[in-house]
Amino acid sequence: MTFSVPPNVLYMLFCFVLMDLINTITVLIFPTLAATINEMNNHTLKSHYGIQPTDANIAILNSMITTSATVGMVFSLFFIMPIAETKGRKLAVTYFRFIITLVCSFCQLLSALTQATELFILGQILNGLQIPLRAFVTLMYITECAPDKYRGFASSAVIFSDVIGQLIMFSVGSPSALGKQNTWFIFPLVVIISSIVNFGMAARLPESPKWLVRQNRLEEATQAIEFYQGDSCNLNDVLTSYIKEKNLTQEDKISFRQVWENDTMREALKVLCSVSLFLILDSGAVQGTYTVLLHTTAGYTVQETMNIKLILTILFFPTRFIGTYLLDALGRRPVMAIAGVIVYSKTWLMLITQIIIYFVGPSLLTKILYLGVEALSNSTFATGVASLGILFISELFPPSARTTVAQALIMVTMIIDLPLIASFPIVYAIFGPGYFFIHIFTQVFFGTYLYRHMPETKGRAVYDIIEAMDQDVASRTATFIEEKTPLIRKRSATLAFKRNSILNTSRTRALSFDHSMSFLTSMVSVLMTFGTVLSLFFVIPLAESKGRKFATVHCRIFLLIIAALFLIFSSFFTSSELFLLAEIFIGIEHPLRTYTTIMFVTECAPDKNRGFASTALIFAQVVGRMLLYSLGSPGIFGTTGLWFIFPVFVAVCSALMLIITSKLPDSPKWLVCQNRVEEAKRAINYYHGPETDTDQALSSLIKEKNLTTETKLSFKQVIGDETMREALNVIFAITFFFLLDGTSSQSVYTVVLHKNAGFSVQETMNISLILVIVFFPTKFIGTYIIDALGRRPVMLLGGIICFSKSVLMIATQLVIHFAGESLLTKMMYVAVESLTAAIPATGVNTLHVLFISEFFPPSARTSVAQVLLITAIVIDSPLLSLFPFVYSIFPPGFFAPFAISQFFFGIYLYRHMPETSGRAVYDIIDSMEQVVFSWSQTLADEKVPLLRDRASTLLATKRNSILNTSRARSSTYDQELIPRNIEIF
Repeated sequence: MTFSVPPNVLYMLFCFVLMDLINTITVLIFPTLAATINEMNNHTLKSHYGIQPTDANIAILNSMITTSATVGMVFSLFFIMPIAETKGRKLAVTYFRFIITLVCSFCQLLSALTQATELFILGQILNGLQIPLRAFVTLMYITECAPDKYRGFASSAVIFSDVIGQLIMFSVGSPSALGKQNTWFIFPLVVIISSIVNFGMAARLPESPKWLVRQNRLEEATQAIEFYQGDSCNLNDVLTSYIKEKNLTQEDKISFRQVWENDTMREALKVLCSVSLFLILDSGAVQGTYTVLLHTTAGYTVQETMNIKLILTILFFPTRFIGTYLLDALGRRPVMAIAGVIVYSKTWLMLITQIIIYFVGPSLLTKILYLGVEALSNSTFATGVASLGILFISELFPPSARTTVAQALIMVTMIIDLPLIASFPIVYAIFGPGYFFIHIFTQVFFGTYLYRHMPETKGRAVYDIIEAMDQDVASRTATFIEEKTPLIRKRSATLAFKRNSILNTSRTRALSFDHSMSFLTSMVSVLMTFGTVLSLFFVIPLAESKGRKFATVHCRIFLLIIAALFLIFSSFFTSSELFLLAEIFIGIEHPLRTYTTIMFVTECAPDKNRGFASTALIFAQVVGRMLLYSLGSPGIFGTTGLWFIFPVFVAVCSALMLIITSKLPDSPKWLVCQNRVEEAKRAINYYHGPETDTDQALSSLIKEKNLTTETKLSFKQVIGDETMREALNVIFAITFFFLLDGTSSQSVYTVVLHKNAGFSVQETMNISLILVIVFFPTKFIGTYIIDALGRRPVMLLGGIICFSKSVLMIATQLVIHFAGESLLTKMMYVAVESLTAAIPATGVNTLHVLFISEFFPPSARTSVAQVLLITAIVIDSPLLSLFPFVYSIFPPGFFAPFAISQFFFGIYLYRHMPETSGRAVYDIIDSMEQVVFSWSQTLADEKVPLLRDRASTLLATKRNSILNTSRARSSTYDQELIPRNIEIF
C-alpha cells in the first residue's frame, strides 16, 4: 500500500489522537496516583463526615470511584450514544466529548484543590460517560470519513493515544515528580487547557459524509467527501457508493431484534462476536487488573513490576505503527491470523508458567516465562487486531444498524468481562492454572470459526461487502446438506424458501413473504430473573428478621396464590400482560423454594437426618414434571380453553397447604437465636420426637448460636474470617462444579439438542417422560445415602456421574458435528440424558444448601445464600445466552470447558471437602477452625496461593475472629470474650 493518505484524514486523526490522549490522562489519574487519592480519601472521611479512616472505609471509597465510571458508561450507552444516530456523529464525538472532558477535569481539579473525594467521584461518573463515545462512536466517525482503502489505517491510528498517555503518567505521575498531594492538580489543569485547544482544532472538521447522505443532505455530503478524500477522488462514484450503502435498508434505524432476525446480518454478528470473544476470553483483562498479583506470584517485587511495565511500554511503542499499515496492506484475515497465533501462544505460555508456579513455586524460570507472556501481550497490539471489532461494525452492517450493534457489543463485553474478572481471585486461589486452561479451548473454537467464515473486507465498499455476504448466505441455504453448522442447517430447512429481509440487496428483493416472531417468550425468563433478584434483596431477608416459617409458609403460599390468580385471569382474558406479571411473582417465590425452604427443613431436622430432609423435597419436581408431561399435552388440558385448570389447581392446593402447614412450629435454631428458648424446646419436641434428649439438643443449638456474638453477619464479615472463607471455598467449588455443566442448557434447549441427535419433537417429549418415570424410584436412594454413606462419598459418586456425562456429551456432539446424526448419536444422547437423570439420585444437588446450614453459624446463612444465588444467576445467565451462538459455531466447544472445570473443582473438593454427616453444626465449624489454624503451621507445604498469602500475614499470628470457638478464644486480642457458661434465658 502506497502511503498516500489524504492530508485532511491525517489532520482528523491527529485531532482525535490528541483528544484520546487527553482522556487517557483523566482515566489514568486514579490508578497511577492511588496513594495520593487515598490521602484525599482520609481527609474527606475525617473533615467531611467525622469518620476515622480505616482500611475498610478507604476500600469502600476506592470501590465507589471505580464503580462510578461503570455507572456513567451504562448511562451513556442508552442515552448519549443514540444522539450520534439522531443528531450526527460530529456532535457526539466533538462537542459532547469536549463538554464532558472539560467538566470532568474541572471536577478533578476542584477535588485536588479542596481534597474532596465527592467531586472526584462525580468526575469519574462523567469520565464514564465518554467511554462509549471514545471506544465506538469516535472510531465509527473516523471509519465513515476515511476512504475505503484507508479504513483499517484510520481505525488503528488512534491506538497511539493509550500508549503515549501511559508513558506520560508512568513517568511524571510518581510521587517523586507530580504525583504528590499538592501537585497532582497539574494533570486536570493541563487537560482543561489541552481540551480547549483540541476543540478549536476539531471544530472545523465536517460531519460524517455517510451520516449526511442518510439525512439526504447531499450537497453537504459532497463537500465532506471532498474535504476528507481530496480533489483527486471521483465524487460521483463515492457518493453513489454511499447512497447504495444507505439504501441497504429502508428504515433509518433498526433494532437489535431486527438485526438478529435477518440471516445475513446474523452471520455478520457471529463473525463480530467471534472476534470479540476470541480477544475477551483471554488473560488480557486479568493481566491488566491483577498485574501486581500475577507478577509477584511469578517472583517479582512491586517495584520490579512497575519498572517492567514501563520498559515494555517504551520498547513496544514503535511497533504500534506496524498495525496501522498491516490492516490495509495485508488485509483483515492475515492480521487476524497473525494476532491469533500470538494470542494463542501467549495463552499456552501463561498456562505453563502458572503450572510451574503452582507446583514448584516462583523462580528465575517463572520470571523469564512471565516476561515472555508480557512481551507477547504487547506484541498483539502491533498487529492492529484491537480495532477489528469496531472496523467490522462499520463494514459488515448497514448504517442504520451500527449504533444498535455497537450498544449490544458493549453490553456483551461488560456481561462477560465483569464475571471473568470477579471470579479470577476465587479460581486462582483454588487452582491457579485452572483459570487459564479454558482459554486454550475457547480460542481454538472461535479461531476455527473465523478461519472458515471471516470475510476479507480490505479496500471494498461497504455495499459490496454486505451484498457478497448476502449471496454467500444464500448459497449456504442451497447446499445445507453439506453444512455442518447446526444453526445454519436449522435455518436452511425453514429459510430456504421466500422470507422477509430488511436488507435491500439483489437477492433479498426477490425473496419475501410475511414473517413475524414473538418477543414475549423471551420476556418470561427475563421477568422471572427480575423477580428472583427482587426476592433476593427484599424477601429472603424476612427469613432472618421474621422467621423461617413466615418466609417459607406464609410468604411462599401468598406468592403462589397471587401468581395463580394472574394466570387464571390471563387465561380468561387472553392477556399476555397478566401472564408476564404472574412470572414476576413466580420469580420472587423461586429463592424461597430453592434456598429458604431447604434451610428451614435442615434446621428443623435432627443432625443425623439433615441429609435426608434436604433431599426429600426433590420428589416435588419429579411429580410435577410427570403431571405436566402427561396432562399438559394438547390432547388433554394443554389447549387454549382448558389450560386454566392448572393455575386453579395451584390456587386450591396452596390454600389447603396453608391450612396444613400453619400448625408447624418455627425453626428451633431461629427461635434460639431470638432467645425464645421455651418455644425452641417445644419445636425440638415436635420435630425430633418425645424420645429426644431435649436439653442436649437445646445445648447444641445454643452453642451453635453462640458461634458469633452478632445476630447478623454481612458477606464482607464472612469473607474476613478465615474459617468461613474456607467454607465458602468449598461451597463455591460445589456450586461451580454443577453450574459449569451442560444440565441447564440441556433443560432449556432440550428440543434443539434432541433434534440435532436425530429425534423428532414428539420423540423428545416421549423420551423425557419415560426417563422421568424410570428414574423416579431412584430419588429415594439419594434421601438415604446422603446420611448413610456421608457427604464425601455422595459427592464422589455424583461427581463421577456428572463428569462421565460431560465427557459423553462432548463425544456425542463431536460425532454429530463431523459425521451427522445417526442411530449411534441417538443412543449416545439417550445415555447422556440417563446420566443426567441419575445425578439427582445421589442427592448431590442439595449439598450446597445443606452445607450452608452446616458450615456457617445462623447469623451468616442468609448472607451466604444471597451471594450464592447471585453467583448462580451471574454464571448461568451468560452460559444460557451464549449457548445458541457457540453451538452454532462448533457444538462440542460449548461442552468441552465443562469437563476441564469439573476436573479442577473435583480435585479441590477431594482435598478440602469435610465430612459432616450426623455431626452437630458447632462441632463441624469448630473442627474446621482447627484445620484452618493448622494450615498456618504448615504453610511451606501449602500450594494454594491464597492460603499461602494468608498464612504469611494473618494465620501465623494471633488475630481477631468473629467466630467464638475454642481456638478463636485462645488466639484473640482486643476482643471481649463470651463466658463459656453463658446464659441466654
